[in-house]
Amino acid sequence: MASTKTVYAYSSITGQYLGPDVADESPLEPGVFHIPAYSTELPPPPIPDGYVALFALNRWVLKKESEVPQPSNESVPPPPQAPTREPWQAREQALARLAAYRFIIETGGIEVGGAEIKTDLESQAKIAGALQSMESGFVDSIEWKAANGWLTITLDQLKGIARAVAQHVQACYARERVLAEQVAALPDDLDTLDAFDPAAAWGE
Repeated sequence: MASTKTVYAYSSITGQYLGPDVADESPLEPGVFHIPAYSTELPPPPIPDGYVALFALNRWVLKKESEVPQPSNESVPPPPQAPTREPWQAREQALARLAAYRFIIETGGIEVGGAEIKTDLESQAKIAGALQSMESGFVDSIEWKAANGWLTITLDQLKGIARAVAQHVQACYARERVLAEQVAALPDDLDTLDAFDPAAAWGE
């Protein structure tokens, strides 16, 4: 499930600190968070009584409350309306969360004969290239760096590793397809679609 982080909201007009807010992690880019408008990851300093914190030029400044002009009601824009989402958008977001989770499982590595084999996209390509080199007779064995140490691998051993990796990747896509079909069959209800958790559904 995507995580969140605390950010700090400020007035779009005066820059005055308004309070903490929440930034959601991108379902497609783990570790990347969508920072809401007029918010910052920089926490404000402690605010003494009679002072306010203003955010300007990427930093917080403390000022006496009496020195901060308050905008008139006429200059304050109405609060923005929450964007409405259609069920098809929530369904696409559920599928995006599913694809992101499949990628995590696919590239998370597997164990083959006690060796922890990496399965990130670069490692998948290297395994395929090494197999082609050995089948062409360029080398009789290769030195392979597994996640838990070095291995000297023969052609037959490499075939076993390549087979296991291919089966692992295919199993990930097969599971994603099954769950994607389940998402497609969910009712057009935002709460139901938003509640879809690929991590929980993956192991069912």
